[in-house]
Amino acid sequence: MTQDLKQITTLKEKADIVFIKITSGIYRIHKDRKGRFSGRVYVGTQEVLDALNFENVVILRKHKHGVSLHDNFNDF
Repeated sequence: MTQDLKQITTLKEKADIVFIKITSGIYRIHKDRKGRFSGRVYVGTQEVLDALNFENVVILRKHKHGVSLHDNFNDF
């Protein structure tokens, strides 16, 4: 489901970590508030799963119809 731009912006601001899905198993670190992945640009699926268990995370996926997201703290 494509999300409203305002909602995406709000969730990105609230998140501690924002990943952008590049392809299956590869994610680019867009935001890392606490420096958990300091010095790194890309991570794999296991690292994303670990972060989902301990941090407020947003995962963005760009596609031809816009942007969709997943988060683990959404209050909407």
